[in-house]
Parts: sequence; C-alpha cells; structure tokens
Amino acid sequence: MSTTAAGAGRGIEGGFAAIPRALFAAVANGELTASQAYIAMMVMGLANFHNGVLVTTLRSLGDRILWAKSDDQLRKILRQLRDLGWLHFEDVRAGGPRVRYTLRVPENLRLGSTRLISPDALTQTGTPPPSLS
Repeated sequence: MSTTAAGAGRGIEGGFAAIPRALFAAVANGELTASQAYIAMMVMGLANFHNGVLVTTLRSLGDRILWAKSDDQLRKILRQLRDLGWLHFEDVRAGGPRVRYTLRVPENLRLGSTRLISPDALTQTGTPPPSLS
C-alpha cells in the first residue's frame, strides 16, 4: 500500500514529515506514553505546515488518525499534551465530539520551524518547551 493511498481522505498526502527529536526523547525518557506520542505526532503532521494550526472536531481527528479508543480518551490525551506544552488550545467543555478545536503546535515544535534544532535549543526560543529532563 502506498503512503498516499493509506492517507487518502484523511488529509495526509505523500512526501515526508519531520518529527521533532524532542518527541522521541520524551518517549525514551518515559515523559510521554505511546498514545500521547502518537497523537502529538499525528497532530503535528496534520497541522498547517506554515502556522502549525489544525482546526478539527474531536470525531474528525479520531477518524483521521484511526483512533480506536473513545472520544473521551482522545480528549483526555489532548488535554494532557496541552498541559505538558506539546499543544495549545482552548479547553472545550461542552458540545460533544462535533465542537471544533483549534489545535496549535508550539512554534519551536512545528515541522517547518527553523528553530527546531535540538532539545537544548528549544529552551532558547522564548517559549517554554515541553519537559525534556
């Protein structure tokens, strides 16, 4: 199966996407679970390359990333990622799975960021980075 065929209809096109090394470091250090890392990686890959924004509903995001668990579990992990500094968004308290989220990847973690150099460089951007102890 080709990459384009696998992502067809989900907003995932062919080509490549860079994943921040900080994400791998957070998983290796036990700071992120596999589910948290997967969701962060998918949001980073789906977000607009230039501004790091992804506008989506919870249900649509779940469908696009082939999330097999509940909407509540996806919402919980998105909040955890926000609290850890991996994503920014306003908390959506009501409205269910069809309410729109505007997810923002922090500038120092965007796939197109020129500031994405190393975990040590993340602390020099002026934006608090996710914990990388």
